[in-house]
Amino acid sequence: FQSRRFIEYFPPFALIFAAFAWSPLMQRALDSLRKNEGRFIFGRLRLGLSLALVGIVLFTGIRTTFTDARTNIQGSKPYSQYAGAAAWLEANTPAGSRVFQTDWDDFPRLFYYNTHNTYLVGLDPTYLQLYDADLYDRWVAITRGQVDLPSSAILNEFGARYVMSDLLHGAFTQKAEQDPNLVEVYRSSDAVIYAVIEQGTD
Repeated sequence: FQSRRFIEYFPPFALIFAAFAWSPLMQRALDSLRKNEGRFIFGRLRLGLSLALVGIVLFTGIRTTFTDARTNIQGSKPYSQYAGAAAWLEANTPAGSRVFQTDWDDFPRLFYYNTHNTYLVGLDPTYLQLYDADLYDRWVAITRGQVDLPSSAILNEFGARYVMSDLLHGAFTQKAEQDPNLVEVYRSSDAVIYAVIEQGTD
């Protein structure tokens, strides 16, 4: 219920549901008004009160949804985050080289500033999970710091020679620092980039 997708999809689907669910009730009320023309004023008042109640419920729901959406967006990462990391990758890596990122939602900011590289996971990690569930589980394990010496898997299983991580993935960065084949090549206040080197090379 707190996810952005729910906030995006709830209003139109709630409106569609309300239209289908309430149309028989509204039709019944209108039919009742036509049959009881002598009590037209009372029936019209009852219909007006019903519509007002429905309007209040809808207004409250929509207002709550938009307030939650605004709060969620205001609390999100700034658009300029990772601009420096993206610029470094563009200037220092071959065109089309794959970047292993530790969080799927870093993709929009990276791609905005840098289309020079390709990225492991973008838009939604479900695509990777549907493509290869085992590979997805492996990615999750690496990003959570559950894999010792992750450079081998990053290079051989994911085909990536560069890793970009935010500084909140402490378990991963700890494993990366212990891996002699992951060399830190860039660090800022919000990101770190590692180059994956071949085992046994400098």
